Order: sequence, then C-alpha cells, then structure tokens
Amino acid sequence: MSEIRHDQDARLVVLLCETLKLAKGPLSGGERGLVCHWYASLASGDKSDHVASETFVPPRSAGAAAAKLNFCAFLVVDASSEAKLNLTVSSLDGQHLGVYSGTLRQLTVSDQFEIKELTLEAAGADAGPVAKVVVHAAKQGRWNYESAPRHELGCCRFVGALGDSQAGHIWKFLFKDLPPTEARRGGPAAPPSAGAAQTRRTSPAALSAVEEGAGAGARACGSP
Repeated sequence: MSEIRHDQDARLVVLLCETLKLAKGPLSGGERGLVCHWYASLASGDKSDHVASETFVPPRSAGAAAAKLNFCAFLVVDASSEAKLNLTVSSLDGQHLGVYSGTLRQLTVSDQFEIKELTLEAAGADAGPVAKVVVHAAKQGRWNYESAPRHELGCCRFVGALGDSQAGHIWKFLFKDLPPTEARRGGPAAPPSAGAAQTRRTSPAALSAVEEGAGAGARACGSP
C-alpha cells in the first residue's frame, strides 16, 4: 500500500444529514417519495457541484417520527475557500419543495462534528418552513494515498465513499454495517436561495476528530 499524503491546501467537508422531520404536514408532490440534494458553489461562482440522496419515504404527518436519512456527502474544497451551500428536499420529478441556503462557514469551521438543525423553506405562495433536517458537519484536513491524483486548486467537488480513500475511511466509522456508495449525481437544477433559513446549534457534539489514516497515532472517531 502506498504512503499517505496530506494535502495542506485542501479540506474534505463531511455533511451528514441524519433525519428529516416535517414542519407542517405532508409535502404536496412528495407522496411517492422524496430526495435530498446538496448543492455547493464557490463564492467566486466559477465552480459548483451537486449530489443527491437515495429516495426515502416521507413522514406521514408533522407529528410523525422523523425520517432516517443517513445521507452523507463529502465535499472537497481548497483550505481557504468559502462555499455557498443549498440543501433541498425534492419530489421524484425534480421539484424543489423546501430549501436551506447558507455557507460552509455557517455549518462548520472545525475538524470535529458540529450538529445543527436546518430549516428548509418553501418559496412563492407557500412560503414558510416545510421541514427540519438534523445535520452533522465537519471540515477535515485532506489526505489521500500517494498514488492518487493531487488536489487541484479551485476545486469544489463531491466525492463518494466508494472511490475516495479518505471518504471511505470516514464512512466506515459512521456506518459500520453499510457498504460505501459513490456520489449520486443528476437531478434538478440548483434552486434559488431561500429566505432567512434558521439554524439551531445543539449541545456540543461529543465527537472527536475523524481518524486520519490507519497508522499509528491516528485519532479515533466517535459516531453521531
């Protein structure tokens, strides 16, 4: 196995959507199923990417138990980059039913997981909160094996746990019994930015930094 290389100019952002709970009631158009999407773009606007969750069954009412998502996205950016982030919940035909708009810095500035509850809002005549998603986010130092391509400055790209060594390593800590997946692309165009979406910081996460590599001195990772 080749040696591990640390890319000081890059970061791997872990965005784990744990659960989704309806704010009001069933989402019109989402009866057959829903999909969550992350959209990321650099503040400069010249690079962007998108990744989608698996289809999931929505809760039947606002009082129902939250839907378990376990939608984990891995975003590679420059260490100094700021990125705009949109999280949406969409119908199977690609209609965005709720949108959260924010920035990478608003979700995490640390290599330890921060837990936030994001409010997804509808637009137009039905404006207002439609769902709340619990998100665990961390910004890790980037590493890969020497045999892998080096980081390209200006990158804004989602990678999958199946094809990326660092993402796969983190996946195994978070989902010990689930096989890693590739980043799912394709889907509707990025939505317009939502209004003043709410974020709520929960109690500090009792999570240590995700382990970097499998060698001696690596740091252990707790699970959300």
